Amino acid sequence: MRAGKQTMRKGWRAERRERFDLVRAIALLMLCLAVGIGWAPRAKAAQVQHLNTQTTTATGAGATGTPTIASFNIPSGKNRVLFIWATFERDHCSPADGSGGLCNNGNTAGTGLGDNWPEPRTGTPPATTTNNQITARVIGPGGTINKQNALVIGGTPSGDTRFINISTSPNPSPAGTAFFSLSSFHIALFENEIDTLLGGAASGTVSIAFPDVNAPTNAGDDALLVASVYQNVEQTVNGFVRNATATAQVTTGTAGNYNLAPAAYDAGQAPNEADDGKLVMAANTTTQGFTTPAGHTALTGPLATANNNGTYDTPNGNINNEPNGVSGGAFFRNGGATPGSLYTVTSAAPATPLVYGGTNASFLLESDDADVADAPVSYGNPTHTIAGIRLGASVDADSGLLNNAIANGDDTNNTDDENGVTLTPLLPVGEITVVPVSIQNASGFLNAWFDWNADGDFADAGEQMVTNQAVAVGTVNLNIAVPATAIIGPTFARFRVCTNNTALDNCSTPRATVQSGEVEDYQFAVSRKVLLRKTTLGGVGGPFGFALTNTAQTTGTVTTTVAGTPTQVDGDTAAAGAQVYSIVSPTTAVTINENSLPAGWSLSGATCVNAANATVGSLTGSTYTLTGAEIAASTGFTCTFTNSRLPILRLQKSLPIGRFNATDQFTLNITGMGGPATVTTTGGGNVAIGVATLNPGAVGATYAFSEVGAAGANLADYTITYTCANALAGGQTPSGSGAAFNVTAVAGDDLTCTFVNTRNSRADLSLTKTNTPGVNGDVDQTGDTVVSGTPANYTIVVSNAGPDAANGAVVADPAPTGLTCASATCTATGGAVCPAATGAALLSAMQGAGVAIPTLPAGGAVTITITCTVN
Repeated sequence: MRAGKQTMRKGWRAERRERFDLVRAIALLMLCLAVGIGWAPRAKAAQVQHLNTQTTTATGAGATGTPTIASFNIPSGKNRVLFIWATFERDHCSPADGSGGLCNNGNTAGTGLGDNWPEPRTGTPPATTTNNQITARVIGPGGTINKQNALVIGGTPSGDTRFINISTSPNPSPAGTAFFSLSSFHIALFENEIDTLLGGAASGTVSIAFPDVNAPTNAGDDALLVASVYQNVEQTVNGFVRNATATAQVTTGTAGNYNLAPAAYDAGQAPNEADDGKLVMAANTTTQGFTTPAGHTALTGPLATANNNGTYDTPNGNINNEPNGVSGGAFFRNGGATPGSLYTVTSAAPATPLVYGGTNASFLLESDDADVADAPVSYGNPTHTIAGIRLGASVDADSGLLNNAIANGDDTNNTDDENGVTLTPLLPVGEITVVPVSIQNASGFLNAWFDWNADGDFADAGEQMVTNQAVAVGTVNLNIAVPATAIIGPTFARFRVCTNNTALDNCSTPRATVQSGEVEDYQFAVSRKVLLRKTTLGGVGGPFGFALTNTAQTTGTVTTTVAGTPTQVDGDTAAAGAQVYSIVSPTTAVTINENSLPAGWSLSGATCVNAANATVGSLTGSTYTLTGAEIAASTGFTCTFTNSRLPILRLQKSLPIGRFNATDQFTLNITGMGGPATVTTTGGGNVAIGVATLNPGAVGATYAFSEVGAAGANLADYTITYTCANALAGGQTPSGSGAAFNVTAVAGDDLTCTFVNTRNSRADLSLTKTNTPGVNGDVDQTGDTVVSGTPANYTIVVSNAGPDAANGAVVADPAPTGLTCASATCTATGGAVCPAATGAALLSAMQGAGVAIPTLPAGGAVTITITCTVN
């Protein structure tokens, strides 16, 4: 943990150095507490590094005297700063100043002694202006940026770079006039601006020019230009600042071997870490430049002009000639063991001649404390100063760019802090995937991008899936809808969080540098998919088990809840809801094997269709195969396995009124595929024990149900019907009469069929017929003696000795010869009931087809009396 950096971000920057030990102790205590309560300390910041420096000079009047760099290389780097330093030495004389165009320091009017400033001036005279600014025009492949040097401390975003101006006025010329000036301007461009200039490329070249610099008017004018780029520089207004020596200078009459040494750094602007950088710039009105300060490295080779084309007509004090050229130097160091130590820059010229002037500026390059992205470089290099909100449990500061081909550079650098997003490696095309994001430490804003067309950037329409979503500490579940047009294959996603949503701390673009939060990149693949479904016929059931090949998840189980309706098999049990199966290899076959199913079920079929709804693949046994060619030709497949509940067939016996003979038994048979099933009943009376069961049967097979008599039973003694009950809702229920019938089984049949045998009746009927005694007193009808004209009555008694009722028994008494019968009467006993007809009607029926006795129970009797007259 970096004590100094921590305190600066809490607003304590500018504490005196004697308080550093206290700050460090507090930071150490905070670290201990953090470990105790689960906070994640972060790794040390990166060291500021120099990447490239280029210089140029210009001399003379007109366009040739204005310096430009046509091609400056900006290497790839993290949190870069491009520093531009332009220095101009100008002669302010003109032909109006004196004889022959020479500069006359005795010109009391001051005519023309102010018309050759490099910066556009609006004051009258020009030296009184406060607008000491020039514009650096930097042009790169991505665009143009016009940047001026800042004028105020803490200027945004240039930092406190400002300007330096030395001028010498003739005596007694009026105020605001000069015959010599040395001006230096310092301009800084930061990472977001560099990214714009390079058009998002990791590196590239830019040109540097100064469109509003006034062209020099004198042959003796000179200019220097230094462009220098660094990485790992903090990107806040405190990241690149001037210290107190920015206006350190010597003026006319100083010995040529002078020193420039700051007495102290400005408060809060001293390097306080070994990783910080210090840039020292110096300009001199000699041609010898400067010696390299102790502990520093010279960034330039010899940087000087040798222009002696300017001439003054009269010496000014002890200055006896115009400067012959100008020189400069740029020097860099890291903080080292004593980062706050000062420096001395020494002119390399001899003590004489005396100089017209010299300047020195130094700048603090605060080391960054930043997290970087690690997707391939084409996706850009966003960075986050580590503060506030973060993704997941930890975040570390990265020492440099970590781009690589699989986006794991940050995973393997320092600690693995890529722990904020749970992104499955395969996202099936056209589906919605839930992506949990862990927000830690503070609330803020979340942004996310997915490169759906795999073109190496996040710039296309529809690729920013989350835009400035306000988030709080906890888990945020993102519903990421993969477009149906997404390119199948590997690609990348980026997640960024930042504390604020402001101009300087806004992570709503995939490339920008921001002042808080964290960035995490992930490689994943848009995959082909298989939607696997189960349909059950004849009922619901499960679990049904599957084993698959060439899918991310290779197993699956499902239990159906609605018969005849497909139920999805979950292809990713780690995610919420039922998911499709992601296909791993786009050219390898996928096999789906139904490897387990509950008892009583069979696989009755399977089919797969591709995204065009064309049938593909084939079923062998319980395994369906989609060939590699078929996989490659489509983005998705829907496969449905259909299972049928196997039929269960039962046959039983019912004897509602018992057996005809007490010993009667029956053999029940079911024959057909999977049969036969046979049982012979046992029991007595109306109880028949035994059920013929065929389990399982076969769907679509025809089965014969039949019975035969056993133990001497004769089926002719019975009236036989059959009925069936089916536990399958809406299933078939055959019924009819006879001792045999057929059933074609369907899926889910759960049939219980019953032969109902009703035995024929067994009644012991007797019939007697007597007449009234004849004249001889005999009741024997064959031996009676009757007299013509006398009555003769006959009594017919029908009685039932049982055991069954003989209801409906028909009795008839054909009319005899020699008698004339007039009517008949009926009486009944023992529960018997007489026929409804009486009198002549009863007689007519008796003498005709007969009359039925409606009720004649066992023990009952009917007496019918017929009254006749002897002819």
